[in-house]
Amino acid sequence: MFTHLTETQLIDFAAQRLAAEELSALTRHLADCAACCQRVALRQPALYPALHSAVLAESEPVHLTFEQLADFVDGRLNGETQQFARDHLSQCHQCGAAADDLRAFSQQVAEDLTVELKPALNAPPSLGERLRAFFALPLVVTTAAMLIFGLIGWRMFKRDNQQIAIVTPSPSPTIAPSATVEPTASPINLLAQLNDGDGQLMLDAQGQLQGANDWPARYRQLAQKALQANQLTRSTALNGLGSASAALMGQGKESQFAQFVLIEPAGKVVLSDRPVLRWQPLAGATSYQVELVNEQYEAVAQSEALTQTSWQVPQSLARGRVYAWQVKADKDGEVIKAPQPPKPLARFRVAGQKKFAEIQNARSLSSHLLTGQLYVQAGLLDEAEREFRALQKANPDSAIPPKLLAELRKLRR
Repeated sequence: MFTHLTETQLIDFAAQRLAAEELSALTRHLADCAACCQRVALRQPALYPALHSAVLAESEPVHLTFEQLADFVDGRLNGETQQFARDHLSQCHQCGAAADDLRAFSQQVAEDLTVELKPALNAPPSLGERLRAFFALPLVVTTAAMLIFGLIGWRMFKRDNQQIAIVTPSPSPTIAPSATVEPTASPINLLAQLNDGDGQLMLDAQGQLQGANDWPARYRQLAQKALQANQLTRSTALNGLGSASAALMGQGKESQFAQFVLIEPAGKVVLSDRPVLRWQPLAGATSYQVELVNEQYEAVAQSEALTQTSWQVPQSLARGRVYAWQVKADKDGEVIKAPQPPKPLARFRVAGQKKFAEIQNARSLSSHLLTGQLYVQAGLLDEAEREFRALQKANPDSAIPPKLLAELRKLRR
């Protein structure tokens, strides 16, 4: 602790020969001693900037010097020097506090400096120049100013006898967010809920369908109808094809040819435009021949002699059109037909182009419910049944798939 500064200390201080510990003690003394502040102001007014330069050089060279702080506050830094000062002040609490004090002091004494100093012809004086000129003011003012400077130094170097270590700022610790309690949502009154393909469909009491937001409006309406009413409507594409039971078009039970019947397609709509025709074998037959005609009974295609009991139509048939077919069996030189006249030929319709394209597009949505509905609308009952059974497998406890399958059975009658 100093009683008062000696001349030797002033000289050593001016020559920057003081150790950091002694220089720190000298600074604290100036903050408390008006007499020594007056001596500094009267005899060597430029010592205070030197004091900061000495302390900064002794304790930590990366801090801003007093002149740098003054020029920064005065707005005289530019380019890389200004950016360096701004970056340093954003991270260094000591230099930031010192800059704030200098800025406040500059504002407080600006009026007095304006009275005492003549304005420069070319440019306003820098903060350092104003401070040095300020030391020429009356004793009371300079003494108060030195006290302020001492307080600035005290705030910058108040760590007793310790050098300031350069520490690279570490990332701020991540604070785990506190658990947010989500408000309890009001229970939704669901009329129906189904696992469907890759997602889930839900229908609430207001008739709003969830889980199909990206579907076209018509598809959403189809799904809503199936979930609400569980009813299916017979397709007009089935008109004129006969009943589904007409697929077994063999002879009477008493006939020896009773097992020679057509299997498919008969009384139905087919998706492929090159369907495969199948029939039951006739015992003792050596070959079969298939004949295919259009609605006007004009020949469309005829197979060669076959030994197997199936045949695929070799060319594409017109979509939306109705076709009829029969099979002739050769047994012991006798031709036996199925179906046997006067029973009509087995009839089928090829699904129309529009329905075919719609079904192909809908498959990308991976919905058994929707695809089954579209199959029903196209008259493709076998395909619709496969979709509804897949839906039943995914929802074993739901009553919806069994109701849809029961509706399909009605459509087959």
